[in-house]
Amino acid sequence: MFRPANALLILLLTVVPTALSAQDGVCDNAGKKLLNWSERLGKINTVDPELIPLHYFFVSDIRNEMASFEKNSLQKLRDCPEIDFQQFANKYDDLSFKARNLAEQLKYQKEHVDMIFYRKAEEMLLFGKRDSTHYFLDKALQYNHLQADALIAKAELLLEEEQYDECIDIVHKLYNDVTLNREQEMAVSDYTLKLYEVLYYTGDSLLHAGREAEALDIFTSLETFCKNMPTAYCNDDYYKAIMLSKSGVYKSFLKIAEVARQRGNKEIEEQFLKYAEEYKENNELFDDEPVVVEDTVAVGLAVDEPLQEEIKIEVPVAETENRVEEELQIETQPDCNTLIISGIELLMKGEREAAADIFRQARQIEGCEAVSIEDILKIIGR
Repeated sequence: MFRPANALLILLLTVVPTALSAQDGVCDNAGKKLLNWSERLGKINTVDPELIPLHYFFVSDIRNEMASFEKNSLQKLRDCPEIDFQQFANKYDDLSFKARNLAEQLKYQKEHVDMIFYRKAEEMLLFGKRDSTHYFLDKALQYNHLQADALIAKAELLLEEEQYDECIDIVHKLYNDVTLNREQEMAVSDYTLKLYEVLYYTGDSLLHAGREAEALDIFTSLETFCKNMPTAYCNDDYYKAIMLSKSGVYKSFLKIAEVARQRGNKEIEEQFLKYAEEYKENNELFDDEPVVVEDTVAVGLAVDEPLQEEIKIEVPVAETENRVEEELQIETQPDCNTLIISGIELLMKGEREAAADIFRQARQIEGCEAVSIEDILKIIGR
C-alpha cells in the first residue's frame, strides 16, 4: 500500500536536485553576464550622430536585461559559495549607473540629433567640403524637416549653385511652416531680399544678352517666388521682364524663319513660322513690332547682324537622273534637311552638345552644307 509519507519523500528527492541545478546555473553565468554588459556598454557611441539613435536602443536593451536579472537572479547569488556577493553587487550597481547615464545622454542627443548634424555641416563648410556640408544638412532635415538653421544654410548653398527653384521652395517653407526666433527671422528676411535680387538681375542680364529662353526660365521662377511672398519684395518689373522674355523667344523663331527664307530653305522657314505662331497663341506677348505676311511668308524681324556669305541653310536638290540613287540613300540615313531642322530644334531647347552631333552628322552627307553651331547662335541672337 502506497503511503503519503513516501510520496512526499519522492517529491523532495526530485525537486531539491532540480533547484540545486538551477542555482548552479545562476552562479556559473553571473560573472559572464556582468562581463557581457560591461563590454557592450563600452562600445556605445555618444559622439557620432549617425549612431546615436541606434545606440540609444542598444542601451535600452541592456538596461532591460539587467533589470530582469536584478529581479529574478541577483539575490540568489548570496547562496553561491564561489561568489563574493557584495563585490558582485557593487560591480552590478556601477554598470547599472553607467547604463542609466548613457541612456539619459543618448535620449537627449536623439531628440536633438538634427542640431548635431547641423553642427557637423557647419564644420564641413568651414573646411570648404561642400558635398559633406550638403550631406549633413540633409541628415539634419531628415530628422527635423523644419529645422530653421539647417534650412537657411541649405538655401544659401543652393543659391550659390543657382538652384533657384529649390531656394524658392525653402523660403516658402521658412515663411509658412517654421517657427523662427528673432535672429532667424532677420536671416530669412535678408536671404529673401538677396534671392529676389539675384533672380531679377540674372534674368535681366540674360534678357539684355539676347538669351531670352534662359531669361524666361529665371523670370518664371521669380513669378512663382513673388506670388507667395509679401508684396514688399516684388514689383511689376519682373512681370514686364517675363513679357519681354517671351517676346524675345517668339522673335528668335521669326529670325530663323527669315534667314531660311533668304537662303531659299522653304521647309525650315515654314517649320519655324509654325513654332512662332504656336508660341504666340499660347503666350501673352508685347506686340511692339508687327509681323507682315507676304506670300504666306511672315517676316517679323530683320537680322541684327549682316549674314556672312559662307553661312548657308540649303537643301540640295537631286537631279532627275540621280533620284533613284538618292531614294536608296534615304533608306539608310536621314536627309540633310531633316538633320538641320533637328539640330536647330535642339539648339532652341538649349541642348547644344546634341545639336553639335546632329550638325556633324549632316556634314557627312555629300552636298549638305550644314551651318556651324556658332553661326546658328548668331542667327538666333544667343
